[in-house]
Amino acid sequence: MPRVLIVLAALLATTAACSVSVGGDEKLDTAEIEQVVAEGLATPDGPRVEEVRCPDDVELSAGDRFACTAVIEGLDVEIEVTQEDDEGSVRWERVQAVLDLETARAVIADGFAGDVEVDCGGEAFAVAEPGDRLECRVTDAAGSVVVVTMTVSDVEGNVELEVTG
Repeated sequence: MPRVLIVLAALLATTAACSVSVGGDEKLDTAEIEQVVAEGLATPDGPRVEEVRCPDDVELSAGDRFACTAVIEGLDVEIEVTQEDDEGSVRWERVQAVLDLETARAVIADGFAGDVEVDCGGEAFAVAEPGDRLECRVTDAAGSVVVVTMTVSDVEGNVELEVTG
């Protein structure tokens, strides 16, 4: 079977980065950062953002970075926060993509003639970093199986699909 390469656009499109000012005294207001990140990740039709957790005791220091964790559909997603100055201005960005595997299954199935079963595992969502590869097995009515490899392109959830043997 020939190799086919398809670019699948954003299985989950959310804001990847945002700046906010949340300083006070000598510590960052990480509770406010948690709220801003949660609001930035939320989309009307996207996966549910359950909570965002950041460390409580972060000193104001320009250039320092720290990690927060967003819980999206029960999965931990790493958020990197960078202090832009020593007055509380920060920039946050996702380090990982959240892939909607239900959408991926449907897109993969649409790429094949006839009825096929697409098995990407039993989960509805997956967390992956750019460059990560996830495999789905596609079985047609005759029982023939091919593997479709999804390579994560970016934290927005864009992937490339490659059909192999």
